[in-house]
Amino acid sequence: AEIAEYASQEHTSFATDAERRARVAVAFDAARDRLTEHLGVPVQLPDLSSLGYTFHGGCQSSVPGEPRSCHVLYKKSTPTGGALVSLFMMPDVDEIDDGASGRMERGYWYPSDGGPECAHRVLRCTNRDLVFFLVCCSDKDRDPVSDLVIRAIEGLGPPRSSMSGGAN
Repeated sequence: AEIAEYASQEHTSFATDAERRARVAVAFDAARDRLTEHLGVPVQLPDLSSLGYTFHGGCQSSVPGEPRSCHVLYKKSTPTGGALVSLFMMPDVDEIDDGASGRMERGYWYPSDGGPECAHRVLRCTNRDLVFFLVCCSDKDRDPVSDLVIRAIEGLGPPRSSMSGGAN
């Protein structure tokens, strides 16, 4: 619950603080390389552009109880403002979130109950190298975003219909 609350609070903080978002802005490849170095395992960052989200940046984070964690941020501009996606990741050590990672099957999202302090629904999954916590401002986008994230972290690439130049 503590990690879900942290993820929700950090997501809200980045959503409301443009200066903080500006401090983490970095190019996609540079972020992937830095996060891979920090986490000690290859990081696959999802491409969410087919849903209108642009990669905004990534940085080390301070997930409670996790000495190595990262936060990746995506932004979508809409006529009514915008939406953010936050993806937190940390090494899978089978003790994260009260042992929940040990019970998770690879490639599936699980709700991560953050309790009353959690302003957003938080999902978690693992690829056995890393545990991921996903926060999405848009309820409508949550399922398609989570599908693209799973495909990326499992090394499957984007769905065929979203690849440029591909036939449907």
